[in-house]
Amino acid sequence: MKKIITGLFFRLIKGFEIWALIALLITASFAINLQQAYDQYFLYLYRSEDKMTISSSDGDFVIDADNVRQYCFENSRMSAYDYYRKSIEPVPEISDNGQNIFFGYDEMMFLASSVSIQIVVPSILIVIFMPVFFGRVYSDGTMKNYLACGISKGTIYLSSLVFSFALDLFMVLINILVFAGFCLYYAWKPPLYLPVILAILASSVLFLFTVTSICLSVLFVSAKSTAAFIVGFLIEFLLVFNSFMTLIPLNKIIESQPSCPIDGKEFAEYKEIVKKNSEEGLYTTAFYEKLDLSEFSIKLFHEGKEIKVQGDSTLPPALKYTLLTAVYINPAMIHQLIFPANMDIEIPLYMICRDGLLAVNIGSNLFWILIFTYTGITFFKKRELPS
Repeated sequence: MKKIITGLFFRLIKGFEIWALIALLITASFAINLQQAYDQYFLYLYRSEDKMTISSSDGDFVIDADNVRQYCFENSRMSAYDYYRKSIEPVPEISDNGQNIFFGYDEMMFLASSVSIQIVVPSILIVIFMPVFFGRVYSDGTMKNYLACGISKGTIYLSSLVFSFALDLFMVLINILVFAGFCLYYAWKPPLYLPVILAILASSVLFLFTVTSICLSVLFVSAKSTAAFIVGFLIEFLLVFNSFMTLIPLNKIIESQPSCPIDGKEFAEYKEIVKKNSEEGLYTTAFYEKLDLSEFSIKLFHEGKEIKVQGDSTLPPALKYTLLTAVYINPAMIHQLIFPANMDIEIPLYMICRDGLLAVNIGSNLFWILIFTYTGITFFKKRELPS
């Protein structure tokens, strides 16, 4: 396996594909990050002469390049850990300068969505690259030479898969370096809570591996570059650039969960807790919120007791669990929920990580990688190579 992988990398370096790939990757990554930066006031204002006027109870004030960092997370006295969880867990009441941190939430969501989109350009390029590169491996007789040397088809397939995964990681690394360059240029210190950000990155990379596994499987089973192109771009359309495969079933489930009556006992208890929290001048929640994966509902707890403000789903159990299964086996679930800062179904990032939704998505991607790898190897072994 080592010799095959080394040979593929040697072939890659000698060919034109890698240099075209790097040029396209850097150009596209730079363009995407530039557009993202223009859409974020906390970045754009820092390198601009424009100004932003904010109205508050204390009157209007202007934010510009000289004072924009004053209203960013870096001016907060809260840790990134507390900032991520302050809306869903009771946290120690450490002042974050009151209402002055206007951009903190936007910074947090922008960082998460930026991590998620690091796989968008690589996923497009790998769909283009693999049929071109491995098509030449077929056409120039290299594949037959491997077999003539006594190398099994399973070893050839796994070596090609490892090579493709390494290329995926290389492209993601370049994208991250470009993004880090933009952070330095704008002197931006994001709210970086590594357990959440690294988990999102791991999920994104595994999703990229899934796309690669599917394309490689189609390519080796069919030996047709056209088939790999078509399947690859169909995946891009369905999973990378659209979120309906996650949002439609989730919206159906969420809409079926009625709120408890406003004049009911549970809701009165909820309002009393909120009122008490507000009277004490606290900026953080008094509730512990937990995502129930078996129902996809957010449950509230106060001092260990559940405060029920939402009823159970009215959907038939068979339909509900079918919809949940469709969501959970979707390898792009997390990507579709947070890219681009998806507001249709907004689940706190800390909750996504803490309550196991990210773990489910990582497991889903591992499942699909194994399925398509097994399928690819099985059918590749049975197929005769074209003469």
